[in-house]
Amino acid sequence: KEASILGTPCVLVGSRQDGRLTGRNVMRVPYSLRSQREIRKAVDLQIAHGRYEKDLIYHQKNTEKEMVKLLRHLI
Repeated sequence: KEASILGTPCVLVGSRQDGRLTGRNVMRVPYSLRSQREIRKAVDLQIAHGRYEKDLIYHQKNTEKEMVKLLRHLI
């Protein structure tokens, strides 16, 4: 999550995160015993791209206030 806010290029290898939201900074690569070349290519592309613009894909308005309300309720 932090990587999208900071614009950090990211390569996701494998299917563990399938179905989850990803920012524009994420490049997915399938995993297999023969995927080493694909992974290297994705890493090289992300390095060449450099930082992405900030992506607030996970941002929700008033999160801080909602957390304080929740914590007060629990105490």
